[in-house]
Amino acid sequence: MPTSNFCLRDEVVKGLASMVWWLAAV
Repeated sequence: MPTSNFCLRDEVVKGLASMVWWLAAV
């Protein structure tokens, strides 16, 4: 299991969560 893939996935999840939070805030 390459760490690069995991890091990328984590970043994507973080971005998604941020978008959801923004929508919820608005």
